[in-house]
Amino acid sequence: MFDGHLRIETARSRIATYAELRQRWSEDVILRRVAAGEWRRTSRGIYLLTPERPSWTDRVVASVLATGLRDVVMWGPTAAELLGLEGATLDGPIHLASAAPAARRAVGPGVVMHQLQAYDDDVVEIGGIRLTSPLRTVVDCARTLSPYLAVVVIESGVRRRLVALDDVVAGISSIHGARGAVQARRALKRVDLRSESGLETECRLTLTDGGIPPTSLQTTVVEHDTEYRLDMAYDEHRVGVEVDGREGRAREARFVGDRRRQNAIVRRRTWLILRFTTYDIRRDRPYVVTTVREALDAAESSLDLARLQQPGA
Repeated sequence: MFDGHLRIETARSRIATYAELRQRWSEDVILRRVAAGEWRRTSRGIYLLTPERPSWTDRVVASVLATGLRDVVMWGPTAAELLGLEGATLDGPIHLASAAPAARRAVGPGVVMHQLQAYDDDVVEIGGIRLTSPLRTVVDCARTLSPYLAVVVIESGVRRRLVALDDVVAGISSIHGARGAVQARRALKRVDLRSESGLETECRLTLTDGGIPPTSLQTTVVEHDTEYRLDMAYDEHRVGVEVDGREGRAREARFVGDRRRQNAIVRRRTWLILRFTTYDIRRDRPYVVTTVREALDAAESSLDLARLQQPGA
């Protein structure tokens, strides 16, 4: 059972349609509980059975029930978030899909309804709520998300063992000619499973597109019996790049240990370590590229000087 499974089941237990409520209570009781603030009416005919504000998952489940469509599924980024895939976001609209002709008219504010073919073979059902399967979700996201996040979602699905890379390859091949298929194939070519988080992937792609691709990933550095693994590196120049703020960092003790070993390397002046935050990577990519390029240029100048000082140079 994945985390989204429990989230959906919890939300379904808190959300009810008017028809479901009338099976147990009279209309007067329903109106009194809403008026007293015990329940919330989230949309026409949909009620949250708690005075609390609805969570994101509550809103998703409520949106599904509000459509009244029997074949509706949680789709794309919304399904990805519930499956725990990196690359999804809670900031955008809720994405649903249905093959019904009137699907686009069956939504409210903050919901995007995609009128697509039936997904009978690619659906996971939880508590009567349907969402696209992990493979279908990865393929749909790969062709519709931004180019960097398309790579992130593929790597995340494979890394978390929700999908196999070979199946993703076959799935993307099967949508040949569909909207976004070209982007999905390009994203597939850029997958590198050595990246341990989506933020690392975005940083790697930023540097690659900036003309300075890292020469290695998950690079082990050993200096004076001190071992440290860098997220990515330019080995000849002894410049390392670390991504801070990632979800993939395990426990605090490991984080502290990593930082102390890194400080030992820096104090010995054997490596230059550059750290970039989520803000840098997602909102100021030129800064990331410029900073790394300047470090490489400085390191190259030092290497040139060292070569000139060698005997016989």
